[in-house]
Amino acid sequence: MGITRILAICFVLLLGISLMDFIANNGKAYSGVKIGSLDVGGKNYSEITQMVHEHYDPIISNATLYVYPSQEAKAQVEAGGATEQGNEERISLDEAREQRLVWIMNAEDLAASLNPEECARLAIEEGRGFSGIFTRLKAAIVGDSILPQINFGEPYYRFMNEVNATIGSPRADWDVIVENGIASVTEGYDGMLVEENVFLTEIVTGLTTVSDQAYSYVPVAKPAAVRITKEAAEKVCEQINNAISDGSTFYYDNSGWRATPIMTGEWIRTRLDQKDGKYVLTPFVDPASCKNVLLQHIKQSTGGNGINISFAIEDGVPVVHT
Repeated sequence: MGITRILAICFVLLLGISLMDFIANNGKAYSGVKIGSLDVGGKNYSEITQMVHEHYDPIISNATLYVYPSQEAKAQVEAGGATEQGNEERISLDEAREQRLVWIMNAEDLAASLNPEECARLAIEEGRGFSGIFTRLKAAIVGDSILPQINFGEPYYRFMNEVNATIGSPRADWDVIVENGIASVTEGYDGMLVEENVFLTEIVTGLTTVSDQAYSYVPVAKPAAVRITKEAAEKVCEQINNAISDGSTFYYDNSGWRATPIMTGEWIRTRLDQKDGKYVLTPFVDPASCKNVLLQHIKQSTGGNGINISFAIEDGVPVVHT
């Protein structure tokens, strides 16, 4: 049997297996796929969504996390929690919280809410990528667990910042500020911070784990390099100076008004964005800073009332709509 015929037979077999796999598992999570500890193999989107709701809602609502700044603090608090009131050699739980020896958090404290739809989407996608066959084999043999998906509000990020301030040291990225119509670079420096992905995984695990005891976690601060380098900030600085050097001119109803470089510079801000897996420093015009000024000058030049202003980016260029 020639090699060409063997390859053709293999191709036909592979095609047949793929077709059978598609028919059997279309729209369903593959066998062995779990969301946390919840097995959702063979279930479709709506079934997974319902299962996640029923399984994790009560767990999350009753979960309590004990987060400690160090192993020493954990030992001290756990020892204190086992003593009777009035034992002055050991510390009470309330005292430990006041001294930041422990943070006791729940879902409400972190503005945490379960996202069962995203859980279902990820579960069904598992094993359907480039390495799908290997993922399915792994799931079938040893299981494949997906982290339950939880949305967090601003309190979660404030908490993470508080933990960083307690156990680490601040990091500052190289940045750009504009003063008196001239942009300049501000210096950045490395810091010591908790790894955001690790911190998130631990918090989610603590909120979704069934246990007779509260979940304990001791975060560790690690070196955190600047995300924006000096060279990147200098490039953005040059772009801003070129953009505002002649000020900016606005036209409305055949009337024009020119903002000076100083005034235009007062509207410029920067933000940290991610692009292709890398951090970039993005300059932008802050609508809140310039909207009232523009309205005032337009009204003065036209006598108009009831004018509204909105901002948009069209083909990479900021545009003001009136």
